[in-house]
Formats: sequence, C-alpha cells, structure tokens
Amino acid sequence: MGMDIYSEQGVIVSIDEMLGMLRKKDLKPVLQACLNFFHDYSKHDFWTQSSTSFEDFFEPIRSLQEVAKPTLEQVQEALNKVCVVNGEPSKYGSDDCFVHHADALCHLWQNIVAATRPELPDLNEIRVFASGRVNGWDVPHGVACFIFSDTECYEKVLTDQGKALKKAVGHCDSSEWTIMSV
Repeated sequence: MGMDIYSEQGVIVSIDEMLGMLRKKDLKPVLQACLNFFHDYSKHDFWTQSSTSFEDFFEPIRSLQEVAKPTLEQVQEALNKVCVVNGEPSKYGSDDCFVHHADALCHLWQNIVAATRPELPDLNEIRVFASGRVNGWDVPHGVACFIFSDTECYEKVLTDQGKALKKAVGHCDSSEWTIMSV
C-alpha cells in the first residue's frame, strides 16, 4: 500500500460569489440551463457519496419549473439549497466531509456558466477541503469550493477569461492545495 501526495491549484470561488454573478437578465438562460440539466442527465450519470437521492436533492431546482415567473432571488435560493456540504473539516480530513452530489452539481453549474457567462473559464470541479494539514491552510475548509482552472485565467498576467471571472465574482486569486491518496 502506498500514499500519493500531489499539489493542485486553481481559482476558488464560493457559492455566494457564484450566485452573486447571476444577473436579472440571466434568469431565463439559468432556468433553461436547469431544465436542460434534468433533460440531458439522470441520476445514473453521476457518482456521489450522498445518501440523499438525486431526485430529492435537486427538487428545489426542479420545482422552479412549476413557478409561473420565478424571481432571481428564488432561483438563487434554490441553487444555494442544492450546494450542501456534509460533515466538518478535521485535523486529518475525513471521507465524511464532502459536497453532496458534487459531480452533478458541477455539471449543473457548468450549464449555467455556459448559458450566462460563456466568456468565463471552464468550471473544473466543486469540492470541499476537509483538512488544513492535508490540503494546506490557504484554502477555505468545510465549504463548497467552485474551482476554475488558473491556467485559463493566468498567463503570468490576467487573461481575458480571468478578467471576466474577476469582474463576475470580485476576485481571481489562484490557490494551491495538496491532495493525498492512500
């Protein structure tokens, strides 16, 4: 048995920053992106640690289709409800600390970003960092982190995509962390 340790880096964005980049003019494209998500994917397309069923978990998003004219605030609230972290960070991390349905949630947000902000870099993943000792102290712990590729944002200087992300969420700070697999 061995242990692999490697570092990664990227631009980490919070759920509040992701929700904050949505504008009133984005309402129709966001709703369409959500509808497309349910049309294009099923629970069998994604791996998850969550014990909550795909259907139950994403019900706040699905139920938006039943609202005659949902407001931006209702859409933001529904998107926030499906960004759930299980567990708490600890000294050495834990498999009990994860983002529920992270893979599916990432695909949902990739659809939303593509529909509303196509100039932004690709969203690579949504993850939680469960330990400062394992992941480093420069990343947020115990919260959902939306990770964009820093190589799409930087070429020693901020790229157009990086500038767009900075404008959209208020920053474009590259972070680095360590991953350990046993």
